[in-house]
Amino acid sequence: MNSNQNSTSNDQRSTFNAQSVRIDKWLWGTRVYKTRSDAAEACRGSAIRHNGKIAKASAKIRIGDTLIARTKALTRTLHVVGLTEKRVGAALLPDY
Repeated sequence: MNSNQNSTSNDQRSTFNAQSVRIDKWLWGTRVYKTRSDAAEACRGSAIRHNGKIAKASAKIRIGDTLIARTKALTRTLHVVGLTEKRVGAALLPDY
C-alpha cells in the first residue's frame, strides 16, 4: 500500500462529521458483534461498559472513550480512535 492510499483512508475517517456515535452502531460497525441487535442486546445485558459505567445502546461515544465489551469467552478493552456508523472492513479496523 502506498502512502497515497493510506492517507485516503485517514481522510475518509476524518470526513465523518459526527462528534459522537451510538454505542450499538459503533460496536456493530467495528465488528465486535455480528449484528446491531446483538450489540444492543449486550448493552441491555450489562455486557458493555463505557468509561467504567454500564452503557445503554443509545449512549453516545466520542474519540478517546474506553469501552469494555464482554462476548461469550472474551472481554475486550477497546479505545475509540475513530467514529463510524457503517460496517468497516477488517483491514480498516485499526483506524477505529
